[in-house]
Amino acid sequence: MMRAAVIFPGQGAQYVGMAKELTDKYAFARTRFAEASDAAGIDLLKLCAEGPLDRLTLTANAQPAVLAASYIAFEALQQETGLEPTMLAGHSLGEYTALACAGGLSFYDAVRIVRYRGQLMQQAVAPGIGAMMSIIGPSAERVECACAEATMPGSVVVISNYNSPEQTVISGHSDAVERCGELLQEEGAKTVKLNVSAPFHSPLMEEASESLREELLKLDYKPLRYQVISNVTALPHHNESGIAELLTRQLTAPVMWAQTAAYIAQHKMAICIDTGPSSIALNLMRSTSPTMKLFAYDKTVEQDRVHRLFRHMRPAAPSTLAFVSRCLAIAVCTPNTNWNASEYEEGAAKPYKDIHQLQLKLDEEGRAPTDEEMARALEMLVSVFETKRTPPAEQRRRYEQLMKETGTESLFYDKGLIDDVASERQYPVSR
Repeated sequence: MMRAAVIFPGQGAQYVGMAKELTDKYAFARTRFAEASDAAGIDLLKLCAEGPLDRLTLTANAQPAVLAASYIAFEALQQETGLEPTMLAGHSLGEYTALACAGGLSFYDAVRIVRYRGQLMQQAVAPGIGAMMSIIGPSAERVECACAEATMPGSVVVISNYNSPEQTVISGHSDAVERCGELLQEEGAKTVKLNVSAPFHSPLMEEASESLREELLKLDYKPLRYQVISNVTALPHHNESGIAELLTRQLTAPVMWAQTAAYIAQHKMAICIDTGPSSIALNLMRSTSPTMKLFAYDKTVEQDRVHRLFRHMRPAAPSTLAFVSRCLAIAVCTPNTNWNASEYEEGAAKPYKDIHQLQLKLDEEGRAPTDEEMARALEMLVSVFETKRTPPAEQRRRYEQLMKETGTESLFYDKGLIDDVASERQYPVSR
């Protein structure tokens, strides 16, 4: 199975109408929303479907609503694809979603605790006392220095979110946030004041974090089925016993999202799927993980692409035994229109001989080829097509034939030979 990460957004991803496609399509989604509504004490399905937006955006409402929508989308993803992800991660609130999806806490408890968390955060600081501001441009190190310069006795500003290499968010007392923003604006930074009810992930949340800790310690935590990355450490939770402590610290500590994205990329995830509403968490990963395939499951076209991709990702079947030999056969029977002897030797004859030796080895050992060996055979075929100057239409036909015979569409996808596994396939064929 392909190594996959699934990520979940935080507050701010909500919009009126989110999860409607899921509740229209799946009976279990409506049941889940009923469970979530009971846990939160409000009709979350109606709120998500009808709004109004200003009520949905309230911290105490947005947090359980986004968690429910993201969790249900994850269940739909698993139902459609059978996906068993390698790791999960969530941005702020999204960490609770990730923990629930990994079985660390029940869905009901997750909704109930984030509803309470949202209420605490909403009430933590009187209106006007705190603020948050997005900083785009300067390095995180420079923003850290600016925060230190702008902080005064009784007026604190800190980094609350390391969102990406290009974006950080600062949080704290309103006057300190303004001072820090002005310092950075003078150096060319772009600043955007955020429309939030309190200075999240800052020391001003200390009192709220202690109240949250009391409730977190009452929950029943279970072993995690998948790795879940902590916002506080940007490393996986070690076990269920430390969950409450890390979630408590998360309320006053910065969200290490850029570091989380780097961790996911370093562990060679082939794809990353954002199952939350909007695609905020995913967009923050793009600059950190330029080579990873990213999917926003909130979009119907992306859902179709993911479903089609995983539909072809089955364990090695008897048909894969013939993959290398089929590549060799296709290479031989493809007509040649390149009569340059040196080009043919380098681009067709030598690669063919190499893969022929591989096939002899497989026959001797009586085994199916590994993914790496199939990739080598596929690279040989690409080189042969390019060298023999095979027309693009013929290449497409040959690829389709090979996929159908061996059930290896996922390999073609990984190698970049399929950019779109939706109904209209596009192949970057050699020209």
